[in-house]
Amino acid sequence: MNEGLRRTCGGILIKDGKILLGKRKKDRLYPDIWDIFGGHIEPNETKEVTLQRELKEELGIKVKDYEYLESYQDKEPTFGYDYVHHIYLIHSWEGTPTNKNEDEHESIRWFSKDEAKNLKMHNEVKKIILKRVNY
Repeated sequence: MNEGLRRTCGGILIKDGKILLGKRKKDRLYPDIWDIFGGHIEPNETKEVTLQRELKEELGIKVKDYEYLESYQDKEPTFGYDYVHHIYLIHSWEGTPTNKNEDEHESIRWFSKDEAKNLKMHNEVKKIILKRVNY
């Protein structure tokens, strides 16, 4: 059953030529794939506020500088919900990223671009990383 368009924000973190990704748990949607960090936009919340809130919740960091990259749409495979995902590149942040959401990601790790291009990831996220992010 389709209940309207759902919206999310995700942030791509790059440091010292590496990208930070989280491995989704086996019991989550899109299990066992490497993913960026973010989540659902709450009612009456801007994309920017969502980005700040989600990265604080998931990584324990405060985003300082970021830029919008692009958005893409897809359909969630289990229930058929339509989604639009807004993706941002995070240029700087306060704090050290740590896995604060172990219910969603079993681990987090920094990868070089060569390593990341061979990982199992959501196709659209991988395309954005390879096409739009220089690191």
